[in-house]
Amino acid sequence: MDEPSCRFCGQTLAALERMRGLRCDRLDCRRREADERLNAQRDVALARLRSEAAAQWPDVAVGSLATVWLRAHEVHMAPLTPAERQGHAAHLAGLVSGAVVQQADRAWRAEAPCVADPAEDAAAVVATAPPDAAAPGVATPPDAAAAAASALGLALCAACGGWCCRIGGEHHGFVGAAQLQRWRAAHPGCDADAAAAAYLAALPDSHVDGGCLYQGAQGCALPRAMRADVCNAYSCSALDATIAATATATATATA
Repeated sequence: MDEPSCRFCGQTLAALERMRGLRCDRLDCRRREADERLNAQRDVALARLRSEAAAQWPDVAVGSLATVWLRAHEVHMAPLTPAERQGHAAHLAGLVSGAVVQQADRAWRAEAPCVADPAEDAAAVVATAPPDAAAPGVATPPDAAAAAASALGLALCAACGGWCCRIGGEHHGFVGAAQLQRWRAAHPGCDADAAAAAYLAALPDSHVDGGCLYQGAQGCALPRAMRADVCNAYSCSALDATIAATATATATATA
């Protein structure tokens, strides 16, 4: 008679594992079982929501609509403290004193006076930065699918509340030497100190508690062109699913 084995990895189960079910104690198998339970719960919830939606909008084929699951989390705003501002200022000062920024600052120093308007930063950076320095996501989407995905992506991120942005709290918003250099290239005559001052001035009065200092009540306080590349380029699984569903729907509609 064959020994009972794990239904995920096929490993023979120990006596205690058999009492718990057809799953071994390996971390990967425990995670897969947890995913199964979560998916089953989502299926039940989705069936209920589709039924309610069908009753509310009888003319809409709700059964064919794509579903995207967002991670539930509460968002609480907290005032920017003097200590947080000082800590970020120290981070920016460290970037200014770094060899990379200092070298670039000497190379880009111009005779023109420094003229910087935070309200115009986004347009200035896009217009003057070289192609390889342009922030991802700034250019106009090239086709209908990308345009629809972009609009849905913004709505998705707003509905989520920026779970991924929380990581920025541990990394100073991912602002590094590259961001200071990019801002500096868009403002001839301005030195690295002015670039750091622009990033410090962009801090909102309040931010998501436990999150990035730039994560304000209306989203990121930085213009898109001033954000780190990872902030513009990162795509979570929910956003990936939204983009894929949009591309499929657009292709079907235009076929």
